[in-house]
Amino acid sequence: MKLMRTLPLDQLRKKHDPRGEYEVIPSADKAFLTWLFFKEFDTEYSFVMTTKKIDIKPTIVNGAKVDYREKMIDHYETTRASIEQFRIYDQYYKELKNHLKNPGANYIEASKKTTALETKEVSNLEMFELPLRNL
Repeated sequence: MKLMRTLPLDQLRKKHDPRGEYEVIPSADKAFLTWLFFKEFDTEYSFVMTTKKIDIKPTIVNGAKVDYREKMIDHYETTRASIEQFRIYDQYYKELKNHLKNPGANYIEASKKTTALETKEVSNLEMFELPLRNL
């Protein structure tokens, strides 16, 4: 975590979102920050978890053979699901933003839709964080 604080946010944003696909999402958004840090990890450091050049031999723990290389690869693959969850989060975020710009003439219907979209956004954020909690 200390390493992530040393990287300027603007630099990370330019590096991992060069086309500006997520420019609507503010830099302080927790899901966006998590995505940025995960992309940085994925780009710069994930090879340690997946390379065969580092020799990690299976060991015996409590009488059972444990292959730490396979465990690391499994954990890495599990966390990659968060990238797709972030895309879904981005879609909901943009939909909510567009709705708030033009809520429509009927106040009650607009209020219901706003509540529904906000609920979707919160539940989607929880889904986005789920793979990271498993580590």
